[in-house]
Parts: sequence; C-alpha cells; structure tokens
Amino acid sequence: MNTLLILGNDKFAGEALNQLVPLSEHVMVAVDCSTDIRRVLRLLLKKRLSCLLLIKMALCSYFRKGEKPASILSRIESNRDLQALFTWKKIDRIILFRAGLIISEEMLKNCIPIFNIHCARIPDYGGLGAIWNAIKDEAWEQQAILHNVTSTIDVGAILDSEPYRLDPRKSYCENENIAYLAGIRLLKRTLNRAISE
Repeated sequence: MNTLLILGNDKFAGEALNQLVPLSEHVMVAVDCSTDIRRVLRLLLKKRLSCLLLIKMALCSYFRKGEKPASILSRIESNRDLQALFTWKKIDRIILFRAGLIISEEMLKNCIPIFNIHCARIPDYGGLGAIWNAIKDEAWEQQAILHNVTSTIDVGAILDSEPYRLDPRKSYCENENIAYLAGIRLLKRTLNRAISE
C-alpha cells in the first residue's frame, strides 16, 4: 500500500522527517505550503489566532534548532495539488503531520483513509493554539492523537494516542517541543504499522 505523508513546512516537520529516514519505498513525502500571510491575516481577523500567540509561535519557530523539510520534496499548496498527486502516485492512504491544509470534501470522497496527527487532546484542544490553550487551562496531561480526518477540524475518530505531560515550570516553546516530540513518536509508530500492512 502506498502512503502519502504530508508534512508541514516547519522545523518540527523537518525533525520528523530526519527521524523517519530511511523511508520505505511505499511512503511518499510532500510538504504542505498552503499557509501564507493572507491566511494568517484571515485567522487574526476571525480571532482564531491572537497576536500574542502568533508572536510566541513565530519566535519559537525562529529560535528552534533544525531545518525545514528539504525543498526538493513535492509541494502542496491546495487541494488541487493534493488531488493531482493522489491520482498520479496511486495513493492508498494519507497521513498529515503539522499540515495546515484543510482537506476538501472532494478529497474526502476519494474513499481512502486520511489521518491527522494532532499534538493535543481532541476535541477539547483541537485546532490552532492547542498547546497554548492547554497551558492556559492547566491541562497538563495531554496526548498526541492520531484521528480520521473529517469535514470538521480535529473531531474524527481517535485511532491511537501518545501521552505526554506539559510542564508548568517551562516556557511555551519548551512545552511546544514536548508536545510535538510526542507527535513525532506517534507518527513513527503509525508509519511503521502502515508499512507492515
């Protein structure tokens, strides 16, 4: 079975890819480049993202060690790109990690499993700012979650999880690292299971 792994275009995704090498010949990797400044501005205007959180996330990203996924990988900027890749490579399943692309209804109708790894408990901490919201709520016991992708963000059936604990003594950036390293562990386990099928 051929798996398409869609990674975000950030250093956490780069770290995930480093930990996954070498990849099976049945795993193709693409990088989600769908997020741009216009989308960020829309999220700010809709109050789905606060200026403070955006600044914190940007600073953490800037100072984090590591590199983004290599630029030689396939790029996805829209569902049209995803559909073309899906058709061309005869993909049997899709796994998302750190990807911001909202999967369209048309893609969901392709009758293949599409999974997402979200690095906080859902549905309580779905969507953007999940780690920030968990810290504000003092919800220290968390889980990275593997779930089915549906037309609603971060509410699909939970298939697996990787527990972790946020630390109230640590900074937001350090807690973000804790969460996403748990997500990488879950991604590795998910891919290993997919390859062995």
